[in-house]
Amino acid sequence: MFKKFLLKLKKQILKDAYQKAEKIINDAELKAQKMIFESEIMKRIKTEAEKIKQETILECKRIKAE
Repeated sequence: MFKKFLLKLKKQILKDAYQKAEKIINDAELKAQKMIFESEIMKRIKTEAEKIKQETILECKRIKAE
């Protein structure tokens, strides 16, 4: 009787641990995807900002030359 109880308890503990591990993994994957997405957005923003900066510099030079 006691062995059955311990076996059932062990199975429940393993099941709970597995579920918690799955949640941790899923949360980590979601966070990683979010970080990658944000990183890609920042790269695009920096590229666009550099483009605008270069266009502004060229426009200023053009205005000075007039």
